[in-house]
Amino acid sequence: YNVVLTATNNCGSVTGSQTVTISTLPSADFGANVTSGCIPLTVQFNDLSSSNTTSWLWSFSGGNPATSTDQSPVVVYNSVGVYSVTLVVSNSTGDNTITFTDYITVDDVPFVGFSQNTNGLEVTLTNTSTNANSYNWDFGDGNSSSETNPIYTYAADGNYNVVLTATNDCGSVTASQTVTISTLPSADFGANVTSGCIPLTVQFNDLSSSNTTSWLWSFPGGNPSTSNVQNPVVVYNSA
Repeated sequence: YNVVLTATNNCGSVTGSQTVTISTLPSADFGANVTSGCIPLTVQFNDLSSSNTTSWLWSFSGGNPATSTDQSPVVVYNSVGVYSVTLVVSNSTGDNTITFTDYITVDDVPFVGFSQNTNGLEVTLTNTSTNANSYNWDFGDGNSSSETNPIYTYAADGNYNVVLTATNDCGSVTASQTVTISTLPSADFGANVTSGCIPLTVQFNDLSSSNTTSWLWSFPGGNPSTSNVQNPVVVYNSA
């Protein structure tokens, strides 16, 4: 401030002036356009410090750049985590520091994975995903579930492509595995005739469960006496 003194008497007035410098410590403060988001997260920091600030020194843990002397810098975060930010402001009188702890939260899409354990027609699916807030299971047979760790019963043997989709605010990720359902077959059969005169020709019909993959027949007195055909024809030549 330019301070002017005017002194007056009957002979006139005379002035004198001096510069008075007033300097107080600055007060540090700041904000940001966003404080959470998904990688890569770009943050515009805004200096809100007192107007008597003449220099700035920022420190950004986890950020790029890690430090800055700009008044309102732009910083990019490329790694998941929770980060603190420190601003030191200064002028000719001294400096002032402010730290916002755990100010920036950076997230990413989930990690997705699961394991399986089958027992007969039933499969127990154990979700090993992390960083997700919702799940969707596609069991590969037209049915689905939003449970975290479902136990599902299939209607029939087979190979099923099970897909797990894990979702959070950053997006969705999927993982898939083949679940093989295999149960013991159930044997059964019939025949077109069960009695008659020699030579008696019999058409045997397999009535076993649909998950059967091989057959072994035994025909005492028949020709042939054994067969691995699903529906064999046998001739009996002896009473």
